[in-house]
Amino acid sequence: MDSFQSADIWWWLRVLRASVGLQINRGRGGNFLLAAVVTPVLYGAVLVLMARYFGRLNDLAPFVVVGPAILGLWHTAIFTGAEIVADERGAGTLELLVAAPAPTELVVIGRVAGNTLLSLVSVPLVLLMARVLGADLSIANPVAALLAILCLAVSTLAISLVYSSTFVLARSTRVFQNVIGFPLYILSGIAFPVSLLPGVLQPVSAFVSLTWAAALLRASFHPSGEAQTLTAVVAMLALSALYGAIGHWLFGRIERSIRTSGRVALSS
Repeated sequence: MDSFQSADIWWWLRVLRASVGLQINRGRGGNFLLAAVVTPVLYGAVLVLMARYFGRLNDLAPFVVVGPAILGLWHTAIFTGAEIVADERGAGTLELLVAAPAPTELVVIGRVAGNTLLSLVSVPLVLLMARVLGADLSIANPVAALLAILCLAVSTLAISLVYSSTFVLARSTRVFQNVIGFPLYILSGIAFPVSLLPGVLQPVSAFVSLTWAAALLRASFHPSGEAQTLTAVVAMLALSALYGAIGHWLFGRIERSIRTSGRVALSS
């Protein structure tokens, strides 16, 4: 029994590694460059120039830089979650993926993980752009910054499971791909402070891990930001576990439904 479990785990790890490698090899094209490099850098440049025009670049720098950096990471995660399903469906291999011995969820996790690793490039690129445009940025708490990025990567992977599982049932992933991120950007406070939201929506922002990631990254620019580190890390890990559990449950239900009905390819 122990040898079987060990062999099973190693087989799963090989599937996961192959999926990560596949996404890294396939995910460096024009769509990735647009989502992870061009878009966040342009957004960041616009916000930095606006802050500089109003003479508030130094005090607003953490706000106008953190938002675009996080946006680049989550935007590519949402984009990949939709593209995985769209690519497999377009190639006629989605049925084979669902019917294969390896769990579909495991393949999606590997591909999203590979894309998340690639998407981390948006963070240093946005920081570099801000410095070039005159923002005086220095990370006072490197530990908080590193924890924020690591927890954000885990959270990105977890929320992508939820997206990908629902995209399997969608006739067209493009509509969801283009609009699903904006409510999260508004609720998380990376577009504008959470305090500007209606009172009934402000508690909802606590259930969006982007809210905590943005707060932790902003705190890393201030020497007095250590107090927020533990709370933000715990909140992000707890939310990541919640997202992952929901995504795992959805994948299980959807796969069982597909295997029972035998229908996965949807006509347009």
